[in-house]
Parts: sequence; structure tokens; C-alpha cells
Amino acid sequence: MGASVRTACVVIALLALACCGLPLSGQTPNPIPLIDDPLVPTSVAPGGAGFTLTVNGTGFVSGSKVNWNGTGLPTSFVSSSRLTASVPGTDVASAGSGWVTVTNPAPGGGTSLPAFLRIATPITSPSFVSYSQNTIFNASGMTSLITGDFNGDGKLDLAFIGDQRGPGSASMAGIDSYSICIELGNGDGSFQSAVCQPAYSGQGEQPVWVVAGDFNGDGKLDLAVSNNGVGAGSISVYLGNGNGTLQPPINSASGNGPWFLAVGDFNQDGKLDLVAENLDNSTPTVTSFVSVLLGKGDGTFQSPVTYASGLDAYSLVVGDFNGDGKLDVVLQPAFNGSTSSTLYFLAGNGDGTFQSPIPAQTVGGDEFISAAADFNGDGKLDLFLANQSGPGGLPADSILLGKGDGTFQPEIEYTFGINTIGSTCRAGVVDDLNADGKLDLASCQGNASVADVVGVQLGNGDGMFQAATNIVALAQVPFPNGIVAGDFKGDGRVDLVVPMEGSLSAPFSIYLQGNFPVASANPGRLTFSSQDPNTSSPAQVVTLTNTGTLPVIFSGASIGGTNAASFGQTNTCGASLAVGASCDINVTFAPTTSGQPMATLNISDSAIGSPQVVYLAGATNGPGLTFSPPSITFNSQYVGTSGLPQSVTLTNTGTAALSISNVATSPSDFGFLNACGGSLAAGASCAIGVFFDPTAGGTRTGTLTITDNAAGSPQTVTLTGSGQDFSVAPGSASSATITAGQTASYSIAVAPAGGFAQSVALSCSGGPAGSACAVSPSTIALSGAAAQTAMLTVTTAAHGSLPPFRGGWPRDARYRQTPMILTLAAMFLLMVVASQFLRREQNLAWIRVVGFAALVTLGLTLTSCGGGSGSGGGGTNPQAGTYTVTVTGNFTSGATTLSHSAKLTLVVQ
Repeated sequence: MGASVRTACVVIALLALACCGLPLSGQTPNPIPLIDDPLVPTSVAPGGAGFTLTVNGTGFVSGSKVNWNGTGLPTSFVSSSRLTASVPGTDVASAGSGWVTVTNPAPGGGTSLPAFLRIATPITSPSFVSYSQNTIFNASGMTSLITGDFNGDGKLDLAFIGDQRGPGSASMAGIDSYSICIELGNGDGSFQSAVCQPAYSGQGEQPVWVVAGDFNGDGKLDLAVSNNGVGAGSISVYLGNGNGTLQPPINSASGNGPWFLAVGDFNQDGKLDLVAENLDNSTPTVTSFVSVLLGKGDGTFQSPVTYASGLDAYSLVVGDFNGDGKLDVVLQPAFNGSTSSTLYFLAGNGDGTFQSPIPAQTVGGDEFISAAADFNGDGKLDLFLANQSGPGGLPADSILLGKGDGTFQPEIEYTFGINTIGSTCRAGVVDDLNADGKLDLASCQGNASVADVVGVQLGNGDGMFQAATNIVALAQVPFPNGIVAGDFKGDGRVDLVVPMEGSLSAPFSIYLQGNFPVASANPGRLTFSSQDPNTSSPAQVVTLTNTGTLPVIFSGASIGGTNAASFGQTNTCGASLAVGASCDINVTFAPTTSGQPMATLNISDSAIGSPQVVYLAGATNGPGLTFSPPSITFNSQYVGTSGLPQSVTLTNTGTAALSISNVATSPSDFGFLNACGGSLAAGASCAIGVFFDPTAGGTRTGTLTITDNAAGSPQTVTLTGSGQDFSVAPGSASSATITAGQTASYSIAVAPAGGFAQSVALSCSGGPAGSACAVSPSTIALSGAAAQTAMLTVTTAAHGSLPPFRGGWPRDARYRQTPMILTLAAMFLLMVVASQFLRREQNLAWIRVVGFAALVTLGLTLTSCGGGSGSGGGGTNPQAGTYTVTVTGNFTSGATTLSHSAKLTLVVQ
């Protein structure tokens, strides 16, 4: 083959590989793309024609695909920071929100987090209706709240760090217990109950910030959480299962005291990375760092690479701020009481490393970088900062227009016009709130001593914004602590969710655009004083108010929960509540159980978020008994043996001595060792030992019953154990019929009970005389789950094979029987012999006579032997009859012996 031909073949092969999408050796992987706000257009009116959508961002490649609600659109590659796509009119025919993502092809590659195009009719100014989302979580530990679709149903959900406080005590204060939680959205502006799991808290750390991303490339949304501690810290990744639940955390090392997190593909390898700004919190404050953690694509990260910032961190944001197609970082150090601070720019090199920080702009002291977006449409990323205090001490928002080189123009501040100095919120979001195609701002400000506000600032599209419009939060809420935006109703209108600092009644305030019936229950928790058993407390009042814009249809109120019988309610709500109207629900506490009963008041109506839930708690006077654990499961053990006892701890939670009149167990498989001496002082505890002696195989259930003078007596503890044993039983048939000389076969089932997993030795006995029985296999190993089968064979002797003389004549009537035909033949033979003798020598006549007499006598004897009958046989078969064959299984371990047998019937004809 010539050189030119070989060259052509190589070129064709390379082209074929490229066309087929197969990666060539050494081919550079594609990054995971990032979409910047805004989409162009940001919003469209429903029912319009198709249009061209412009998507700006970072990390786009030739072959990138723009997706609309998960379906690819015809896409044109403009540059690494811009794509265009054709959106058909059918996609915007109805109001809603288009979920826009970008997918890069392999190698590497992946799908971006979504941006949203709002399909709604433009309005002059948005108006909101608020309602509270009552949970068992206190927002004081809710330092981070985000949105995402965590179960893949196309509806926005919430993920947050929850500080669980009660109702674990009468005061409802409880103890801080951090959890990572997800509340799935119902698509109508309401949310399901939170599904939570304990957060990682090693080395005295606590979770403080959460971000979302697909960190293991399985197409399911995961969470990454920073864990802050003095002189310590880590990153935990909670991989999503795709159904709204999370796997246990995967922990990676981080810099000291990580706080704020941001996500991006900083080394462009198709695996998500993290950047963490660190807040050490030690005294004196030490120089802190920005930590970059490159992802391995499995939820873990490489060792962090740190960059000095000189001061403790405050906030950060990721984007391409200098237009080179590589992700950069802008951060803000903590102001530490200063009247001003400097933003820093870290230029990304595209390989996961960053250049040294350079000053980007000086801003007011107490500010928080909330978002990066192009507010004036010049193709350069700008910044939105939420301030604690602006000019004149008033809260303010700031806009810094980008210069396109990583630095920014001086900030433009917008005050709220309400004095909320001391606010800890400093959070804001960017979206098109009135669907006019221009980005708007929403931020929260609040203080426990003044009114709480969420401010909305409408954008002009040129980087300038209108004066803030304040939305007053619920009166009972101390102050807001963050804010997220999203179309939670699926109508194209942007709604807001605000977690509330320190609120035990309503940790979430939800602001929905539009007209809705809203029912607010206040307070969200009731705590009753200690009450004597079976006596009723004075009523406490829950006020239900229609704070919405449409009437509320009232369906009823009920008490639910484990201790529902200890509470009661009556109400004056009638059939409906007009806008602004209220009604009272009176709740009483009459404990029927000891300790600290808890329940819920459930209010059903036509309002958003129904039913409204009010948590109820009380305490019982006199003796009170609690026990732990509420149930015991014993280890499996052999039938007839005793295992180690387990303890049930009794505690008198009441205010008087507890008198124990009886302790009993049932059935006989269970027993107890002591009865706590018959009494227990207030606040004292004792232990009752409970043991398990199984009397039969399989699962055994029972109860420990304690009879006393506390409310709710008698109390019971559920007991469960498994007795290990086995059984031996016939298989398909327990009886067989054969003819002598044949072999009978039976199947034998040996089954375990209670997880018995040992070897059983099998043997057999019984059957006709001269027969032989055998079991195969002679030993069966049971697995603890399924029955095993063995085969029993009984082989009998053929007719006539038994000797007629068995240890003496005649020993058994069965052996004196002679078939009639043999008797007749013998007599005929005797007659022939006798005739021959008679014809011969006459002088021997006496000998012949004697011999003839002997032969006749023998013939008569044989004839008399054939007249008997066998057991059940009736005939001439010496083995005929019905027999019992026994198969026995034995197991021995030390002093323990288990033996079981099965009886089978053998009929011999």
C-alpha cells in the first residue's frame, strides 16, 4: 500500500471517530457550562410566536445544546460565552416558567444548573400575599436556604439547614440539633413537610452554607454543605437519590472555618468544583483564605488549595468577570466594624488555579455580595450587594457595574427608607418580578425591635433601579434571615420565600404573587402548664386570620398525633372567613398519659398550605412513667435455651413517687428479673431485666406490662424474638403401597424456623422384617431460610425369600403357611413314589410300608403349614401388612439437643 493511500486511510479513520463522537487520545474534556443572568429575553407573554433565545454564560463549546424543560432546542454556537436557540411558540403558549439548561457533549461535559424564562403578562408592579409555613424547625440556625428540583417532577423545592428545637420540652426551647432538610414543592405555592437527616458536625463544627449541584454526574441534584468551626472545618456532600431524599454525608477536608460556598467547573474537566470563603471566628482573628476544592466526580474533592485574602471572609460570587472564558471569583472580606471594605478579584487560569487577589472596588462596610448579573446589557457581569446599613444608617442595596476586567465602577446605593440598623439579613435575589423583560431586585431587612421588610426594586434595564417597595412581614416574626425566589405556583410569576430568625411559630414566610385565600394561625405553638391526670386545663386560644385577598372556606379543626386524646378543641370559625376576618380555636389539655404529652392542632381550609398546623405540648402532675426503649428485639437463639437479658429503663418523669403494683410478661417465652422494688421516687430511674427463652421456633412476640399509679397505666413494652429450631415432615405424600420385593420412596422436608442455620443428622427405623430403610442425604445443612429435601427409601424382601424355620419350628404362624399348589404337588409326588415301592420286592414290604407312612406324614405336615393368614394380608405373603416408618432429625450443640421426627405409612401387599 502506498504512502498516500495509508495517509488517506488514517484521515478517514480520524474523521469517522470524530463523526461518531468517540474521544480521540489526549482529547481535551469539555467543561460543565454556567449560565449567567439574564436570559435574553428574560420573559415573554403567553400565547406569542416563536423566538430566538440568547443564553450568556461560561464554558460553552461547539456542540453545546440549549434545553427547554429538559428537551433540546435547535442551538447555534456563537462563542464560549454565548449560544442562541430557537424556541417554538408551542413552548410559550401558556403561562409558566421555562427551565433553561445547557448541556456540553462528552468527553467531560455535563449539564448546567437551570436559568428561568418567565411566561407571564407584564404588570406595572408586583403584589404579594404572604402566609407562614409552620415546621418543627427554628430558623435561627437556618443560615442558608436554596431552591432546586430534588425529585425531578419539574416543581421547585426548598433545601435548607434546619436548627431543630422541639417540641422536645415543655418550654419548646429544646436543644440545637442541626439537620439537612428538603421540602418538596406541591406546585401550587405550598410545600410538603420537611424530610431531614442529621447534619455532619465533627470537631465541634456546625453546618452554615448549602449549595446545589450534580457532584457525581448521575443526573440527580446533590447538596454541598460547609461546616464551620474555630480553627477547623470541612465540606460535606449529600448525594441526592432523585426522590427528594439524601444519602449520608461524604466529608472532605477544607480550609479553616469554611463559610460561603460557590459552585463551578474551575479546571474545565466536566466535574463540579467548589470555592469556599473561610471565616475562622477565632480570637484574635487570624488571616483567612479562599479555598478551592477540585471535584473528583464522585462527591469527593482533592485537597484544598488556598489563596490569602488577608481578612475573614464575608461573601463571594463566581463568574467570568474579565471576559476570557474562564471562571473567576469576586469576594468580600468581613468589614470588622469598619465603615468601608474592599472587594477582591481572583482571575481564574482555567486549570483550577487562580491568580493573586487584586482590589476590585471599595464599598460600604457591612455589605453582602448577593448575585452577579448583567444589569445594563453591555455583556459585562455586574454585582448586586445587600447592605445592612447605607447612607444615613438606613438599609440599602448596592449595584456595582462591571468594567469587564474584574474591577467595578463605584457602587450605586438604594435605601429602603426604614430604619432597621442591626439587621442580620443582608440577602437578596435577582429575577424579573413583573415580567417586563428587565431584571429586578428583592432583598430582606429586619430587626427584632422594628417592622420587618422585604424590599422590591424594579429595574430600568440600564443598570439603574427604582425606589424600593416594602412588603411588611408577619407581625409575630422577629426578623428575616435570607431570601430565595422562584415560580412556586407554575404561573410564570416570581414568588419569594424568607426564613425567619428566631421564630418558633413560622420559620418560613412565603410571598406569592396574585390573589389567594391565606389562613394564618397565631400562635404556631401552645405550651400548657403541668396538669393533674384526667383533669382539664383552662383553654388557650389560637387565632385564625384570613390575611389573603379571597375568602377562606373553613373545613374544620382536629387534634392529631400520638397523644391526641390528651387535648381537645372547640372553635367559632363557622363555614368561612372573609378577607381580614378572624376566628378563635380554643384548645384544652386534659392528660390521659404521664410525662409530657405532645400533639398537633390541624386546621383544614381552602387556604394555601392547608392544613395549618399548631404544635401542642404539656406536662402531667403526679407520678409519670416513661420507659426506654419502647420495644426490645432479642437475638435469635435455640428453642429451650436462655439468652442474655436486656434492660428496660423506667423513669419517673412526674412530681410524686411512682408506685409499681405489678410487673408481668407474656407469653411464657419471656420473663423478667426484677420489679424495680415496687416504687420509684420522682426523677429516679431503674432497670428491669427482660429475658427470652423460646418455647417454639419462629418469631415470638410478647409484652412486658407495668401496672402503676401513673396516668396511662398499665404501660407496655413490646417484646420480639426468634426461636431457632427445625421441623421434619413428609413431603408430597406420607403413605406408600408396594408389593413385597419392591422399594418405597418418600420425600422428607426439613425446614428451619427462626433462622436456624445448622446441620441436621437424619436416620430412619421401622418397616417389615427383613426390609432396609435409608435416608439420603443423611445430613442436611439448613441455610436459615429455605426448607431442604431428603429422600427416604424402604426396600422389602421378595416372596419366598424368607426362611420357613426362624429360630425353631414353628416360631411364627406366618412361616408355617405353605402355598396350596406346593402341598398338592408334594402329595402327588408321594403317591408316585409309594406306587413304585409297592411294585418291587415283596420281602421289603415292611420297609416300604414304613417309608410310605413317613412320606404321607410329611405331606400332611406341609399341608397343615399352608392354612394361616398374615396381618392385614390374608394370603400367602409373609410380609403383607401396614407398617409405620419413622424418620428422625437430630441436632446437638454443646448441651443443646433438638430432635424432631416424622411418621410415614408403608403398606405391603
